[in-house]
Amino acid sequence: MKLLREHYKELLSEEIDYSSKVATVYHLTGFKTAQYDPVYAKLNRKTPKELESEIDAKYKSKPKSRAQSILSKAEYKVGLKDLKKYKTSAGQAYHIARNIQSSLFDAGSYFQAGSGAAYGKGLYTCYRLNPKIAQTYGNVILRFEVDISNFLIFNEGIARKIHGNDHYTLDNQFMQILKRKGFNLVGHYEHSDSVEMSSDAEESLSDYVSLLNQMSSSDAFKNSDFNTNIRTADMANHALYEFSKQFKNGSALKLRDIVDGVIFYGYSDGPVCVIYHPESLGTYKLTGAGYFKQNRPVIESDIEALVGRTGKDFTSSFQSAQELDQDAQDRAEERNQKFKDVLAQYAVDASSSEEEFINNIPSELTSILEPLRLVLEDNVPEDIMIERLRSTPQWDKFLQDMADSYHYIQCIVSILAGPMLKFIEHFGPGLEIINSDEFKEYCKLFRQYAQNKSTLDSLNQTSNTPKLADFESRGLKCVAQNEEEFSNLVKQYLSRLVKNYNSMLQAQIGAYFVDFVTAAMLDGESGNINNSIGSCSLTEITINTDNDKKVVESHMPAINKKLVEVQNKLIEFITKTIPENVQSSAGIDAVRQAFKYSDTVNADGKIYLDEIIDRYGWYSDWCHAGS
Repeated sequence: MKLLREHYKELLSEEIDYSSKVATVYHLTGFKTAQYDPVYAKLNRKTPKELESEIDAKYKSKPKSRAQSILSKAEYKVGLKDLKKYKTSAGQAYHIARNIQSSLFDAGSYFQAGSGAAYGKGLYTCYRLNPKIAQTYGNVILRFEVDISNFLIFNEGIARKIHGNDHYTLDNQFMQILKRKGFNLVGHYEHSDSVEMSSDAEESLSDYVSLLNQMSSSDAFKNSDFNTNIRTADMANHALYEFSKQFKNGSALKLRDIVDGVIFYGYSDGPVCVIYHPESLGTYKLTGAGYFKQNRPVIESDIEALVGRTGKDFTSSFQSAQELDQDAQDRAEERNQKFKDVLAQYAVDASSSEEEFINNIPSELTSILEPLRLVLEDNVPEDIMIERLRSTPQWDKFLQDMADSYHYIQCIVSILAGPMLKFIEHFGPGLEIINSDEFKEYCKLFRQYAQNKSTLDSLNQTSNTPKLADFESRGLKCVAQNEEEFSNLVKQYLSRLVKNYNSMLQAQIGAYFVDFVTAAMLDGESGNINNSIGSCSLTEITINTDNDKKVVESHMPAINKKLVEVQNKLIEFITKTIPENVQSSAGIDAVRQAFKYSDTVNADGKIYLDEIIDRYGWYSDWCHAGS
């Protein structure tokens, strides 16, 4: 039985229950299921013929009987029905959810928690359902509930309601999470508690807490709430990077070693909730699965409903992850203890070589420049492409030509094969009940008839006249039972089919089609088709890039603000951090060489924005025929 609060939650479509600090989040998947799930891959590829063969093989060793025949036919009917279901979005959602339901803590390996170069390895979800990203990840929706009380939340509105008005800032969030994990950093600072950590660890944590405090005063953080679309992805990225930087670039500790996840608003995916260590975390559960139907979500709490059956409702029967897996708490405590052990023994290696630091300079620069890249990638490329296509005179014609060409390509194969297919329909048992080898033999026989070549009958006698024996000698079935019936079929159908086939052959429609596909679709060259079937052409087009800078100028207020922040960090890194770590003449020369060939950043830390903007013109400024 559901509690009253649970009914209200469903009626109000509440995504975060602030009283229990549990968020409803959505993971979209589906496009890569077959890559990591061999069972699903096999189901998706299986044909009705293969299913029939499997059932035949199963009953082959058993004595034949009427009962056995009934059972095998019934099994085939049920199997065929299930096979069709699994090939739908609803069936795929059911398959994935059922696997996760049976072993939630294998979930991280089952649906491949993202490698997450920017935000860390974890289960990437949305705290508001975002249908737009289905085109990126897939049509399957997995709904989870997750306890976000130990998440670092880059959204002031949500953070206030989860961590409280006294602890909503990023630095206080972080320290409260540590406290709940048994590491009372606040008490240590206030001398009311003691924690075991080295002086180097204390200094690194102190620097990191100060950074989070500064980040909490940013406009993006202060103006964000559950329903706002203010992007805080760069803040989350920076916080993750800086924590790793404090602890030997992440080789000693990463932020995800202690926090359970992060919440922010992303540049591409929108409202993002990343769950760290999903394969072992005991604070989330699967509550439903579904798919998008005409861009509208269909989510079932009872996953059996996805395949037309009735089962148990996840929201009432699926126990919390802690109850399902008794080892979850032990794994969490083990992770927390590892964190404490590292802090107790952490020491900055004074003997870290210049060579190692210099090797890390490219990744350091990439991380510093990342917020600027994200701003430039936000809406600028999309707006540039819209303007390019709007101002390219031949763009509409290019699209129409491409549409005509693809339509021709879709139709031509069936047109070319038409006479052979009709031959099998009129003379043979039909396409649905022959295998691929038989299909080839029917096609070969028709081709011989069309070319008026001699055929070899069952008596090894050659003749140019079509005979019923031509089929029998090849082990092929023919609907004609005798020569008279066969002769009537020949008079009624064969000459017309042969004439159609030969006319296409003489016009070299097939040969021109292959040349067209090879030249235009594969090699990107211009190509033309003009014959009795249809006409089309594909050529390359140069896209107008003259207005790129004007488009970028419209975004300059946001770009300049981020440019100043990044520029200052870059200058500090080049003028302070590098000299502190590189003293030898060889090392200084190596650093100089690292900037020597850069056209966008110089050795003083100056960013050449004009050069970056010019490079937009390097990409997507033309389309060849096959694109």
